[in-house]
Amino acid sequence: MIETSDGVIISDRTTEKSVSDAALAGKARVKSKSVAMNSVAAAIDRFSEAYLMAIRSMNAHRLRIFLTMLGITIGIASVVAVLALGEGSRLKVLANIASLGTNTLEIFSGKDFGDMCSGKVKTLLLSDAEALARQPHVSGVTPTVSTNTPLRRGSIEANAQVNGVGADYFTVKGTSRGSGRFFDVTGVTSMAQDVVIDENTLKTLFPDPLARPLGQVILVG
Repeated sequence: MIETSDGVIISDRTTEKSVSDAALAGKARVKSKSVAMNSVAAAIDRFSEAYLMAIRSMNAHRLRIFLTMLGITIGIASVVAVLALGEGSRLKVLANIASLGTNTLEIFSGKDFGDMCSGKVKTLLLSDAEALARQPHVSGVTPTVSTNTPLRRGSIEANAQVNGVGADYFTVKGTSRGSGRFFDVTGVTSMAQDVVIDENTLKTLFPDPLARPLGQVILVG
């Protein structure tokens, strides 16, 4: 206890109660620290004991552990494979839809969709396609005529749809090629005997996987 008078310390003495309180507080801090250390040590001991028991159990039942791990591995691999197949299929479908083109317009002759007399209408001419191609907002135009006719190569014959198209057809349709090349304006102007076949036609007319279709002759019609 400190006694002062007009800023001057008159007495400064220690009481038994304050000493005992300080000692008790120190003991409490030491006790709480010891309890915390004991709790950490107990947790470490429990974890070590559980780890050793697990190791002993795995060592005693090796076949069971192997089968369990094998089942977990197969299960995880199956889930991953199914998810990968689903995602791959989704991306494939989206790519096929994107290849069709979202900014492509097809113009047909006739009064309406499904007009039975549209085949007799001859109002769409090549000059119409050329006039559309000159528009500044058009990136490509191709005229198209289609018919079903047999294809023949050697002794192999198959019925197919044959399209007569312009040089921009492959750009407009977003077609990709596996081999060879697409014909261009020069081929169209000179009426070159060039044909571009799809994968189904390739497998049908060239069943031999070692056959090279480039430069071969196909009879159309």
